[in-house]
Amino acid sequence: MIARTPQEIRALFDRWRSHRGRTLVAIDHSNVRRWQDALGWEVSVTDLGHMASLFAGHASLRRFYCAADFGPDWRSMDLRDHSKELITAATASGFEAIAKRVKYIREPEGYAMKCDLDIEIVTDLFAMKDAYDRIVLFSGDGDFVPALAHLNQEYGKEIVVIGAAGRIGREIFDAHTSGVVSTIIYADDLKHQLDGWWS
Repeated sequence: MIARTPQEIRALFDRWRSHRGRTLVAIDHSNVRRWQDALGWEVSVTDLGHMASLFAGHASLRRFYCAADFGPDWRSMDLRDHSKELITAATASGFEAIAKRVKYIREPEGYAMKCDLDIEIVTDLFAMKDAYDRIVLFSGDGDFVPALAHLNQEYGKEIVVIGAAGRIGREIFDAHTSGVVSTIIYADDLKHQLDGWWS
């Protein structure tokens, strides 16, 4: 189903509550950061922590994948303040934080920054497959679909995707139509229809 109303979303949370010990939440922070343009509001790490705790009971199953910025000097071991603050906020919000070093790519105008954690997320989903029955993926990236399809079809994992409207790949909707993704929840509805419900 594609959950839209507060009643539909509450019903899902009620149904899933008894399975919080067997649900893994994966936050693709680089993808979630880009939701702000579509949503018109910032998805804070604290809000993500509140939402994740509704799905998963154990911090080890609430996983926050983010960039670690050490600056353009590849030899630097000094994590920049904004990355320190992000990782600290994720840990304080009940997540297991998984950080990957940002790559700086030299371009004529300066540097371009790159940090994609798709491989780390997929690796963990397979490595931890015996620890969960349901995946709640905070990302609209359609590149995850082949891995999610394998986890669903070969291991019987239920797949739930949360993303901002207009930021969910066509592949996710196709996977929902085919039954690989059981549920899509729009982040817009979690904010505007359930704001304050978990506090």
